[in-house]
Order: sequence, then C-alpha cells, then structure tokens
Amino acid sequence: MSQPPTQKPFDENGNPDNAWIEWALNVTRNLKYKGSDTTANRPTNGLTDGDWYLDTTLGYPIWYYGSVWINSAGTTV
Repeated sequence: MSQPPTQKPFDENGNPDNAWIEWALNVTRNLKYKGSDTTANRPTNGLTDGDWYLDTTLGYPIWYYGSVWINSAGTTV
C-alpha cells in the first residue's frame, strides 16, 4: 500500500487536500470495505474472505469469513 501524501491534509481554510482524499479512498478500497448499514441490509453477493462491513444494528464492524460474518472475537454474528 502506498504511503500517505507528504503535504498537509487540510489547507488554511480547513478544506481537505485532493491527494489525501484519493489516498484515503485507496486505503478504504484495499481494506475491502463493503459499506455500512443495518444487519438486515448486509451484502450477500460477491463477498470474499476479509471483506468488512460496519453493521449499524450491532454498532461495530464485522468481517466475512467462509460463508459467515464474524466479529473481532471470531464469533459468528
């Protein structure tokens, strides 16, 4: 994964730098982020091991492993 940009992340007006935005988007894509929503709306298609999802019903991130979603303790949720 690439290193973050060397310039400041925000300008003097508090606006984010475009290079930082692009870097953050690339990091998110590389982390296999599948979005956030409720338990009922979890993704079901095109999943691979390591995909993660912020389950707003549970209030924490979960990861896809095999054919199930697990929490950080490895428990199926």
